[in-house]
Amino acid sequence: MIDNELPWQQKVAALAVQLGRAPVLAELLPLAAKHRMSPDELRAQRDSFIRAECGFGSDAQEAAHAVALLSGDKAEVARLEEASQARMAAFDKIRGET
Repeated sequence: MIDNELPWQQKVAALAVQLGRAPVLAELLPLAAKHRMSPDELRAQRDSFIRAECGFGSDAQEAAHAVALLSGDKAEVARLEEASQARMAAFDKIRGET
């Protein structure tokens, strides 16, 4: 029995010890169904989501990237991806991660 109060990573580690190997998705799903995220896990998830959204940018920026990809405009794709990286770097700087 794995303690339901453990953080997710510790639950996965405990299951791996029980199994003697890394668990597969079907073995993780029952754990995930019962898991309640801690405040730290919720904060990390929120920050990850915000960082990803920074990378996507506005709807117009995301649409421009899709058009550039579909049209094969490598220079525009590179420019837009550079801008995406810059937005994520700015978020990381605000969060104090760089």
